Amino acid sequence: MVTRRAVIAFGVVVFAAGASAQEPGPFPAPKTEPPIVTAGKTNADAPSPRYDHTAIWTGTEMIIWGGSTSIYVNTNTGGMYNPIIDNWTETTTSNAPSARWGHTVIWTGDKMIVWGGSGGSSSYLNTGGTYAPSINNWTATSTTNAPSGRLAHTA
Repeated sequence: MVTRRAVIAFGVVVFAAGASAQEPGPFPAPKTEPPIVTAGKTNADAPSPRYDHTAIWTGTEMIIWGGSTSIYVNTNTGGMYNPIIDNWTETTTSNAPSARWGHTVIWTGDKMIVWGGSGGSSSYLNTGGTYAPSINNWTATSTTNAPSGRLAHTA
């Protein structure tokens, strides 16, 4: 995840020019490269390791959601990472969309919209949800006149 001021990595190790393994976490911006933030390496509320998840930048936090935690095991969990205080907050699963991978997310300015993806067994989903991080709340998206389910699409 690249912001104007940092590169935030979730689940991988990333190095910018001049950075080293001895410099994890937020640090002053180099003159030519953004700083690297290794997202919440010590926080117990960090999401479980996963792949095929989505990540968006809200302007102040990175939100990770969904994906697969292992082969054929999808998740509907996530977390919000604040790089200023190096802290994760879990996203609620109450009313969250069903577990999925290969979905798309967009940021509206105050909400994250999740749609589509696969729930497994070659099923393509035409469902989703709207997540409001300010109140840690999910609302289901309407399926009325929704497009057919799809996987690995873009918004």
